[in-house]
Amino acid sequence: MKKQSTSMFFICLSSIILISSCGSVSKESENRIRVSGEGKIRIMPDQVTLTINTTFTKPRMVDAVRETQATVDTVIALLQKYGHQKEDIKTSSVSANKDYQYIGNTNKFIGYQAQQTIDFVLHDLSKFTELTGKLLETKISGIGSISFDHSKADSILREADLIAYDDALKSAKKLASRADVKRKTAISVQ
Repeated sequence: MKKQSTSMFFICLSSIILISSCGSVSKESENRIRVSGEGKIRIMPDQVTLTINTTFTKPRMVDAVRETQATVDTVIALLQKYGHQKEDIKTSSVSANKDYQYIGNTNKFIGYQAQQTIDFVLHDLSKFTELTGKLLETKISGIGSISFDHSKADSILREADLIAYDDALKSAKKLASRADVKRKTAISVQ
């Protein structure tokens, strides 16, 4: 029986909040307390974004474009087996250029280059190793970047903001108590 290894990746989302409060409105600049708070939340990612690059250089532009597009079509067909939503697959760039190589102190024209880049969001992390292996079996140039994330990162970051605010407020109360001053409401939150 083959034992499957699992890797754990954590995302740490954090916020820092600065609170200014004052003890006296008339002497606001003199009696101001500034504190900061920190809020951190560690979560397991539930998705990964891969940036897949396909580049070919050929003597004729039409051949470079044709081979690039054929490879992209193969990759998209493969990705559709792993993606559940149409939004999971996006072409992020397309380019066609002359390609030069620096040889013997001069730039030598070597052909025409066609390139496409696809961004793909994989929601089932258990398929990550399988997918990357299958991608590397195609004619792609490479996987440019791999970025682990969480589908609810925005709401988790807002929760981290609230934790940071609570932490800053706790510090402000403690400092005001130690300084034997009355803490007023916050005059700014950053």
